[in-house]
Amino acid sequence: MSPSALHFPHRYAYVGTFTHDAPGGTAGGPSAEGIYVFAVDDADAIWTPVQVVASENPSFLALHPKRPYLYAVNEIDTYLGMQTGTVEAYSIDATTGKLTLLNRQPLSLSQSGAAPAHLGVTPDGKYVVVALYGGGAYALLPIGLDGRLDSVSDLHIVSGKGVHATRQEAPHPHMVAFDAEGGFVLATDLGTDRLNVFKIEQDKLHLHHQASAEPGAGPRHVAFDRSHARIFVTNELTGTLAVYGYDPATGTVLARDHVVDAPPVEKPNEPDASAVIVHPSGQYLYASHRAQKATDDPASESVSVWAIDDATGALTLVQRWTEGVVFPRALTLSHDGRFLYVLNQKNDDILRLTIGADGSLRDLLRVADVPTPVCLVLTPRTDTDQDASDTPGAQTS
Repeated sequence: MSPSALHFPHRYAYVGTFTHDAPGGTAGGPSAEGIYVFAVDDADAIWTPVQVVASENPSFLALHPKRPYLYAVNEIDTYLGMQTGTVEAYSIDATTGKLTLLNRQPLSLSQSGAAPAHLGVTPDGKYVVVALYGGGAYALLPIGLDGRLDSVSDLHIVSGKGVHATRQEAPHPHMVAFDAEGGFVLATDLGTDRLNVFKIEQDKLHLHHQASAEPGAGPRHVAFDRSHARIFVTNELTGTLAVYGYDPATGTVLARDHVVDAPPVEKPNEPDASAVIVHPSGQYLYASHRAQKATDDPASESVSVWAIDDATGALTLVQRWTEGVVFPRALTLSHDGRFLYVLNQKNDDILRLTIGADGSLRDLLRVADVPTPVCLVLTPRTDTDQDASDTPGAQTS
């Protein structure tokens, strides 16, 4: 069951931030304080501040798929004198959108719990799965009926390294995602160039399957196509997008069918791909690209739009959007597929772009000012949030 199983009388936005030591840097302004909450009016594109919740480096957020709870990773290395990161659980007031902390759990008593980068809630709402970038591990935490997190029930430590001397000296798990039925966990490992597939059984993460990315690619984020028969992977270190087949019945990553250069191949600075997301129509893919070094190439800071061939999964470039884009760490789509939100880590703002019928982007609006924004989740509404039709940008009533 998807997050659309949740219903709120109003739409709220929750923004995760880096409060210190942001990878890639900041805009140089005031430091972020934690999680920023906004009430969203789509008709007038107005985001009204509701609350700022103190939290340390809440760099990734996820909604519970069935109940009004929010979960956040704290991308830190130490907590209460322990060498570990943490995960926080919050309840959401459905009327006001405000958050209340339920509890906070450490991820390990060893270095394997350090620097969690991503988390996801299983489709059945029973577990949180965490990718520990700094610890080289994946953690599993059961969720109680009251939304609180139990302590870590399993910590799956991985091993190996890649060919990049400084970025792949050890495993660096970066993201977790779930297939349509929720039977398998698909996880990227930037440090070892692997795609790992886990199965959850008896409160344990069991490694079910592994597939290899191109050496030195550094798989960062992954998105399923609409049928869950393909996956799209953004490779941080090479700046490429890769298309793989996927068998949801067996939880197996199949052959790598296509690889495209997301930024131009002549890009003079070090490639740094970040987010990848598929439009709910299944017809288009959006990817963000950042510049770690100064460059005159405008595509180094951009969002690329790709048409997806329904038969083969092949990607064809539609557009590169550069206006207003400054170190875009994350992308979020509205539930109805009408808008794409861009989080500019080094410009302290969030952009809203309207999606046209051909998947292209237009009508830039700056909807919120947030220090070092790096993650955005939106609550759905029953009266406006419907799955997008086969035509991107279709208006819903």
